[in-house]
Amino acid sequence: MPQAIRRPRDPHRPPRRLRRSPHPLTSIGASIRGRRLLVTHVVDQGRPVAHVVKELGCSRATGYKWLRRWRT
Repeated sequence: MPQAIRRPRDPHRPPRRLRRSPHPLTSIGASIRGRRLLVTHVVDQGRPVAHVVKELGCSRATGYKWLRRWRT
């Protein structure tokens, strides 16, 4: 089977960017900013933990653990 022929890259075209994850926590990790987002959404806005952690991309157990630590 012949190998695929690769076209040379166009020097005038900008390089491809990596796709960013739709979940904020995958890019910031389990940082203070991510924890603050969770706490403000759950405590201040009264949203369910399950909905917030799904948007942030972490587990429910992690969300409840962060809330427990914040409340103590």
